[in-house]
Amino acid sequence: MAGEFIPAGKRILIVSKGDEDLLRVADRETAHFPQAEGGGYAGHHPGDSEEAVGHLENLRAQGWEYLILPATSLWWLSHYTEFESHLRTHHECVCTNEAGIIFRLSGSTSLARNGRSSRASAFSRNGYSPSPPPKAANVMEEYARIKLRQFLAGPGRLRFPKVDEPVVSIVIPTYQQAHYTLLGLESLLVADDDVPFEVIVVDNASTDDTEALLSRVENIQVANNDCNLGFGEACNRGAKMARGEFVCFLNNDTLGTPGWLSVLVETARSEPRCGGVGPKLVHPSGRLQEAGGILWRDGSNLGYGRNANPTDPEYDYVRDVDYCSGACFLMRKDLFLALGGFDPRYAPAYCEDTDLCMAIREADLRVVYQPRACVFHIEFGSSEAGHAVELQLRNRARFRAKWRLKLRQYPAAGSGEEWLARDRREGRRILVADDRVPDAGLGSGFPRARTLLESLASLGYIVTFLPLNNVTALEPATSELQQLGIEVLHGVKNIRERLSQRHDLYDAILVSRPHNAHWIPVIKEFNPEAAVIYDAEAVFCLRDALQAEVEGKNPLPPLESKRRLRKELSLADDANAVIAVSEQERALFTKHNPDIPVLVWGASILTRNASPSFDARRDYLFLGSLATPPNADALRLLLDAIFPAIRERSNARLTVVGAPVPASTTAADAPGSVVLTGYVNDVSPFFDRARVFLAPHRFAAGVPYKVIEAMAAGLPCVLSPLLAQQLEVTDGAEALVGDGVDDFRLKALRLHEDKALWLRIQQNALRLIRDRFDPAKMREALGNCIEGAFESHFGHASHNRRPAQIVAAPGTTQTIRPPQSPSIPLVDDPLFQARATI
Repeated sequence: MAGEFIPAGKRILIVSKGDEDLLRVADRETAHFPQAEGGGYAGHHPGDSEEAVGHLENLRAQGWEYLILPATSLWWLSHYTEFESHLRTHHECVCTNEAGIIFRLSGSTSLARNGRSSRASAFSRNGYSPSPPPKAANVMEEYARIKLRQFLAGPGRLRFPKVDEPVVSIVIPTYQQAHYTLLGLESLLVADDDVPFEVIVVDNASTDDTEALLSRVENIQVANNDCNLGFGEACNRGAKMARGEFVCFLNNDTLGTPGWLSVLVETARSEPRCGGVGPKLVHPSGRLQEAGGILWRDGSNLGYGRNANPTDPEYDYVRDVDYCSGACFLMRKDLFLALGGFDPRYAPAYCEDTDLCMAIREADLRVVYQPRACVFHIEFGSSEAGHAVELQLRNRARFRAKWRLKLRQYPAAGSGEEWLARDRREGRRILVADDRVPDAGLGSGFPRARTLLESLASLGYIVTFLPLNNVTALEPATSELQQLGIEVLHGVKNIRERLSQRHDLYDAILVSRPHNAHWIPVIKEFNPEAAVIYDAEAVFCLRDALQAEVEGKNPLPPLESKRRLRKELSLADDANAVIAVSEQERALFTKHNPDIPVLVWGASILTRNASPSFDARRDYLFLGSLATPPNADALRLLLDAIFPAIRERSNARLTVVGAPVPASTTAADAPGSVVLTGYVNDVSPFFDRARVFLAPHRFAAGVPYKVIEAMAAGLPCVLSPLLAQQLEVTDGAEALVGDGVDDFRLKALRLHEDKALWLRIQQNALRLIRDRFDPAKMREALGNCIEGAFESHFGHASHNRRPAQIVAAPGTTQTIRPPQSPSIPLVDDPLFQARATI
C-alpha cells in the first residue's frame, strides 16, 4: 500500500499496537504511532482526541510526512472523532481502500504549537501540547442544535414561495440531523436566486425532530420512507416527484452562498454537452473541501484541493472533471432518469455520485466544475464518520468491479499526475505568459492579448495564463477568463517555484512581448519538451526610435539602429513559431530568420451589423489609454495643433475617452468643446455618437487596435501616415490619411462634412475589417500556427489534428506599399520605413 502511494525516501507514521511487521516498507523510513520519547511504540493509546492531535502535530513538526491507518486501526476514526476531523481538515487523504487510509501531512496547520497542556500525558513530553480552538464544524453543530430547539419551541414557520413551474427541483435526502436540515432550508430561503425552484425532502425514517421540523415548513413536498434507504434511493424517489427541468441533489448539511443555484443552471444551459455541474465545496472552517474530484485507476478518488485556500487560482476556473460530489450536483431531470438514477448497489451511501458521473461521461457528456457557485458543506454532518469510512471501503470495491475496464484508462493513484488528472478536457495544454491579466480597457496591446486567449480557449486548447509583472487579479477580466475555462495564475510571487510544481505539464508555451522573452528558457527548464511560440506583440525598438525623434532627441546612428533591431528579432531564434501583428513586422522576422514560420495576427473582431447614420452623429472622437506615451503625445498634438483650427470652422465637440487624463490636459484647453470622460467600461455609445475618429499618432508599435475597433463599429477614421502604414490602408479608400498637421485638420473637416465620402470610407473600412480580422478566420489561422509549432518542434504532424498549415490572416499578404511621402529610414532596409512626423 505504501509503496504504491508514497514516494521513496519519505517518512511514514503507522498507527499500530507495536506490530513491527507493519514497519517493513522498502526505501522509506517508518515509525509507530503513537510512540514513546525514544521513538518506539508508546505502549498505550491516547487518552482522547486532543492528545492524539497534539502528538501527531509534534511528530509532523519533526519532519514526519505521512500517516497510515491500516484496516486494523480504522476504529480510531470513530473513537477519536476530533482526531479524524483534524486529519480531514488540515491534512490530505491520498488513498482510501481495503488496506487502510493514507494521509499526507501538510507543511503547516493553523493550530498553535507552543505551550504545555495542564494534563500530563505520554504525548506531550516532546514539547507540544495543543489547546486547539473549537472546530468550526463543532461550533456550527452546537449553534444548529440551539437554533432548532428555539425554532420548535416557538410559533415560527418556514414559508417557501408557491412555484407553479419550477425550473429546478431541489431534492434533499435526510436521515436524522434535523438541526442541519433547518440551517439548510433557511439557507435556501435567503439564496437570492432568480431561478424558480421547488424543494423536495425525502426522509429516511428519521427518529429525531425531523418530522416536527418538516411539519413547520410550507410549500415543499415531503416523502417519508419506511426505513433508511440511503442517499441514492432517497434521491431517486425525489427525482420521480420532481417537476423541474433540472434536478439538484443537495445534502441537508449544506449552506449555499447567494446566487449559487442560478450559476449552476446558467452553466448547465450554456456549456456545450454539459451532463452535470457541481459547485466549489468549502468546509465551515473556510478551507476548501473539494474543487471537483479525481478518479484513479484502482477506483479510489481524491477531492482536488482539499484543505487548500478556496480562493487560490488553481481552484477558480471552469473545467471538466471526473466527478462532482453528490453533496450538491445539478443535472437535467430527463437525463438523470434516462441513466437509471443512482445505482442501488451503493446503498445506503458513498460512490453513487462518482458512479453517476462515470455514466454521464460514458454517454459522451461532460461533468463540469463551476467555482463561481460556492456551497458550504459540513461533511459527515449527514452520517457518522466511522461508519462512513466502512461504507466508503465497501462501495469502492463495488465501484471498481463495475467500471474495471474503463478505469484502466485512468492514471494510477500516487503517480504524481494530479495536475493532469484535475482537468479532463481533451486538448493540448498551453502556458501563455504576458505582463498582466489582459483587461481590454488598458490598451497597450492588451485587447489583442485578451482576444488571443479567448481564441485559444475556443480552439479547444487547455490554457493557463501566467502574469509575469503585475500579478494582480484585475477584475472583471480575471473572472471572465476563468469562466472561459482559462486558469489565471494571479498572485504568484515565486514563478520558478510555481513552474517547478508543474514540471512537464505544458505541451506549448507562448510568451508575449520582447521584455518577457527572458522567461522562455526558464519555462523551458521545467517543460523541456514544450514547443515555443514567441508573440512579438510589436517590434518596440522601431517605436522607441520614432519617439526619440518626436521628442527632439539625437537619432541613433544607422549601425546602432540595426544592432538594436537585430537584437530584438533574435529573441525569437529559439522559437518554433512567431506571431507578429502586421505584415511589415512579419517581413522583418522572416528576413532575420527565414526558417521560422511567422503568423500575422493583429486583431480578431466582428463588425457591427448596424450603426447610427451620418446625420445622427456629431462629435469627433479620440480614444486610448492615456498612460502610454504614444496616446498621450497624440492627444497633446490634437489639442495643441489640430483641434483649435477645427473648432473655428465647426461647432462639433471633441470627446476624449481614456484615462488617466494627463495633468497638463484639462477641458480649459477648449471650454465647452472638449469632453474628457476618463475611463469608461463600454465605449460603444461613444462610437455611435461620433462622426469621425481621430488618430494623429506620431510614434507607435504593432497595430492600432483602437482604430480597428472604430472601423468595426462603423466609425470612419482620419489617421496619421504611421497608423495607415501599420494597417496598410489607402488614403481615400478605407480611411483618410493626414500628412502633416494642416492636412490632417483639413481631412478631418472634410470627412465630418462630406456625407458621400463618409459613407464610402465607412463601407470600405467595414469590408477591410471583415476580410482581415474576421474571428473565425483568425481562430483558424491561430490554430494552424500552434499546430505548425508542434510539427516544427517534433518533426511530424500533430496527433489527432489536421496537419499544420501556417497561414496569415486573410488580406494581410498584400504587397507592402511604400509611404506616400518621403519618410525617414530607421534602418537601411527597404522593407520597413516609418514616418516620424505628422
